[in-house]
Amino acid sequence: MGKHFPDSDTPASSEYTITQLAELTLASIRNIRAYQEKGILPAPVKRGRIAIYGEDHLIRLRMIQQLLNRGYSIANISEILHAHEQGHNLNQLIGLNTAVANIWTEEQPVYLTLDALSSRFSTAPTSQDIQYAFEVGVLEPAPDGLVKISHAGLLQLATTLIDYQFSFRQLLDIVVNLRKNLDTAAISVAEIGLSIVFPQVPSAPPLELNQATTLVDQLRPLFAATVAIELNNALSRALKQQMTQYMVSHVLKQSDNSS
Repeated sequence: MGKHFPDSDTPASSEYTITQLAELTLASIRNIRAYQEKGILPAPVKRGRIAIYGEDHLIRLRMIQQLLNRGYSIANISEILHAHEQGHNLNQLIGLNTAVANIWTEEQPVYLTLDALSSRFSTAPTSQDIQYAFEVGVLEPAPDGLVKISHAGLLQLATTLIDYQFSFRQLLDIVVNLRKNLDTAAISVAEIGLSIVFPQVPSAPPLELNQATTLVDQLRPLFAATVAIELNNALSRALKQQMTQYMVSHVLKQSDNSS
């Protein structure tokens, strides 16, 4: 059996080592330390000899990267962040970001060794399959030689499909395509939520943190139920269409064979 997080010796899901922070953001460890020295990324909390970063560090680091990608220099970014911090706007926004993300996340990730992961399948994945799984984000590196899978349901789906002769690569392609479509739908949903939290009307103030988190908590089950229903309806339509095509092909093939 694989090892599951968190335990007494490993960070919680909202706590990261500098290596984990670098992996999550694709920033180099050297750059992370440089941002700390420049004062645009707060110092981590020391836990013994280990430096621990939190969700606020992750959010701020992603903001820094986005600003760099838009052509801002480190000096510009420092001025921008400092100006917002003076009015406490940035800390409030980071707090809202963290609160909303934590409200929405329910599933706990699964942590396994590669050997334990492979043993779950009737046909073990190849090294190329494992590499591709890391590339597309289905697997993520974790401390102590473990790999992270986002939730147990994904692992269960994988073992079931492979039992029905799907290859590991086919499974990965299914998950990648599904996530792309869900990401597109989620962007639309997020835009709705953000337009309420941050009204476009200049005179309308943004919601307070507690109001925003309450709103998200109310909307979450409604959106989740709608997505589940629409997905079921879409599956029904797709299966009916494909079954009809299959039956027509089968009938035509039988007809050809009998003539």
